[in-house]
Amino acid sequence: MTEETLDTSDVPGGRLGAIAGLVLLAFMLLWIPKGIKEEIDLFHFFALQPPVVKVPSSIIILIAATPTLLFVMWAIIKRIMGTLTVSQLNKYIKIVIYTFPFVIVGPPSYKWQYSRWVSEQGYERCHRLTGTTFHAPKVWVRDIDYCIDNGFDVRIRLIKWAMDQTKAGSEFSPEDFYQKASQLRHERGFDD
Repeated sequence: MTEETLDTSDVPGGRLGAIAGLVLLAFMLLWIPKGIKEEIDLFHFFALQPPVVKVPSSIIILIAATPTLLFVMWAIIKRIMGTLTVSQLNKYIKIVIYTFPFVIVGPPSYKWQYSRWVSEQGYERCHRLTGTTFHAPKVWVRDIDYCIDNGFDVRIRLIKWAMDQTKAGSEFSPEDFYQKASQLRHERGFDD
């Protein structure tokens, strides 16, 4: 007894929409190696004991969603080929339901553990330099004197400068950090 495939030929833009979805998912999955490399590089950067460090939003949500994304891609490919059966779709839905909790639980637990680890390394979170959006990179400082008031407007360039100084082996004081912030603010036309 052969099972009947799902007939989606009457869905407007069905194949084109499926192909577009497949391409989008493939691009999302291609982002994972870059994110993993950034995470590993950040751990190596912490070994340099930087006074200021920016911890970007984690790629962990995409990693946690990988099983779900792979099964979505599998179903789309089967649909494009016209070989998706009802029983396969039912299995696919169950697998997505079983893997989806990793997407919900994984990222918050990873972020909590990561924040705890950074705190144990002697860092404090600097809310003055952290962006205001939900996914803004978190800024951590070894000494609270680096958490300056006048750096928010130029924080991206300021933190890049601080990280570049650390990578080059140059040390800088909180006063140097403040002066660099003032210089960057002046270049951008802000008043101190």
